[in-house]
Amino acid sequence: MSIKKIFFTASVAITMVFVSCEPDDFDLLDENVSYEEYNPATMAQVKFIHAYPSLTPAAVTTAPNGPRFTIFANGKKVNGMTTTSTTANSFSYGSVFPFTPYCFISPGNTNLLFVVHRITNNAFAPIAGDTVFNFSYNFEAGKKYSVFLADKPDPGVMVIENNFGSAPVDQFQLRFVNLSANVTERYDLYSLRHGYVFRNVGYKEIQGYQTLTRTDISDTLRLFRTGTTVALSSVNGFSGSPQQVYTFFAYGKSSLGATRVPAITYYPER
Repeated sequence: MSIKKIFFTASVAITMVFVSCEPDDFDLLDENVSYEEYNPATMAQVKFIHAYPSLTPAAVTTAPNGPRFTIFANGKKVNGMTTTSTTANSFSYGSVFPFTPYCFISPGNTNLLFVVHRITNNAFAPIAGDTVFNFSYNFEAGKKYSVFLADKPDPGVMVIENNFGSAPVDQFQLRFVNLSANVTERYDLYSLRHGYVFRNVGYKEIQGYQTLTRTDISDTLRLFRTGTTVALSSVNGFSGSPQQVYTFFAYGKSSLGATRVPAITYYPER
C-alpha cells in the first residue's frame, strides 16, 4: 500500500477581494445543469470539501460554527440559489458540496474565492477580511476533482483528481485522506467487516483506492490514532454500493476545542 504526500499552493487574502458576480438568484449549478445531460465531456466536475477547522472569521455562531463560505468560480457564485439566510446554502465545516453528484465548472484556469457567508439585511454583504481563500487551478474537461480546504501549516486549497477505476459488480472502492490538523499524529481506518483498510496515514497524506467486497450486513468504520485502540470517530451503518467509489477523510484540530476534535466522514465519487 503506497502513501504519497500531497502538495498544494494557495494564498490567504488579508483584505476583502471584490468580485463581479451575478444577481442573488444566479447559480452556477443552474446554468450548467444542461451540460450534465447533453455535454458532460466539455466540463470539469468538482466537489468541494470543507476541512478548514478555524473558528474565525465567522458570521454566525450556530453549529457547526466557524467560517461558512460562499464559493465563487471566476466571479460566478457556485453554491446556493439564495443569500438571504445566514446558514442555508452555505458551505460549512465538515461538509461536502455537492455531496452528489458534482458541480460543473468550465475548464481552464479557474479562480476560486471562498468568502465568508455574511448576510446583512437579507443580502450577501462580506466585509474586509472575509475572503479567506483565493486560489486558481487549471481544471481539465472531462475530469473529476475533489477540492479540499485545509489548515495550517501552509493554509490553502488542495486539489486531488478523482481518478478511479472500475470495481467488479459485487465490490466497491475506498481511499483515505488525512486532513486532521493534529500534525504530529498519524491515523488508521478500521472496518469491522474487513479489518484495517488504511494504516499510518500522516497529515495531508492520501492512501489510494482499496477494493472491498460488499457484505449483506452494514459496516462500521472507525478512526484510530496509529498504535492505539480507542476510536476517535466512527461512521456507523455504512454499506458500500456496487461499483461505487468513496473518499473517507479525517478532519479536526484538538487544540480548538470540543467542536473540532478529530472526526471522520465520507462522500461518493461516482
